[in-house]
Amino acid sequence: MLSGVHPVNRRKTNQVESKQAIAYFGFNLGLKWFSFFPRRCNENLKFVSTMQIFKTLLRVRHYEMDALGHVNNAVYQNYLEQAAIEHSEHLGLNLDVYQKSGGVFVMRRVEIDYLRPAVAGDTLEVTTWLREIRGTRAFRKYEIRKQDQEDLLVTAEALWVWVDAKTMRPRPIPKLMLEKFQQTLSEDFSLQYQS
Repeated sequence: MLSGVHPVNRRKTNQVESKQAIAYFGFNLGLKWFSFFPRRCNENLKFVSTMQIFKTLLRVRHYEMDALGHVNNAVYQNYLEQAAIEHSEHLGLNLDVYQKSGGVFVMRRVEIDYLRPAVAGDTLEVTTWLREIRGTRAFRKYEIRKQDQEDLLVTAEALWVWVDAKTMRPRPIPKLMLEKFQQTLSEDFSLQYQS
């Protein structure tokens, strides 16, 4: 098992994830932080697969402020998109790969819960992981926090749809994309319901 201390906030990485009571661990590659995050449990809790999460740091810029002096709500969608792009690039799915495949992911729907404000100069930790990927769709979850803080600023879920670059019509996600993203799925952990 890979474990250690997160290089930015110095919290131990072998802590228990309170949402699902499953071991949480990760590893660091430069400025990007990777760990394994549990998928939501099904009702009978017989099996839980885990999902690799991706974290990146983004600095809030002054021009992203609104009249109230904090990050404009619309800017958070840019942060979500940037985290998804960096996650894809980490998996080797860069712009060239997308162009060769003849398609692209587009955000079809996004639901964002704004919990706390961020201001210019804050460094934000954006966490993302795929909840599900199938057919033409990928469901991606997000959490945004200030660096070195546990309190959530934003939670979000986005529906990304794979579309043909020329027609902009949905089509099945290419096998290469599915394979790369499914590498982030791990079924090494299980949670048995205990009454």
